[in-house]
Amino acid sequence: MSPQTPSFNRSKWRELEDAIRKLDSKPNVLETYVLTGPIFDFMANIKLIGEKDKNGISVPVPSHFYKCILTEEKNGSLKMWAFEMENAALNMPLYAYRVSTAYLEQRVGMLIWGNLSGPEIDKEKSKIRSMWTY
Repeated sequence: MSPQTPSFNRSKWRELEDAIRKLDSKPNVLETYVLTGPIFDFMANIKLIGEKDKNGISVPVPSHFYKCILTEEKNGSLKMWAFEMENAALNMPLYAYRVSTAYLEQRVGMLIWGNLSGPEIDKEKSKIRSMWTY
């Protein structure tokens, strides 16, 4: 679990999660996989919560969060979407937060969908795919 700003969690993040459920329910989608995680921007001040608690433990608050979505279509094709959102109240449409999976791999310092490889996967990871209808 990572702390999220209530205005973020209850609005744009929830909208994205609802949109992913709609994507998963599309008749051409066989399977949907989702990776979610925090992003810490170490070039900015890190906000902490719990500093004043009696247990002496403080928890860093992520500056951003990401979601990576992978769908396997019934025809066997794979599609990827990736999103990066600031942990704050957001008011732009969901499509404005799309990034490539390759960008997120660099940003978070990890290999995403690491068991998949080959030129078609590299091409898919480099795309900023258009939004599905939700």
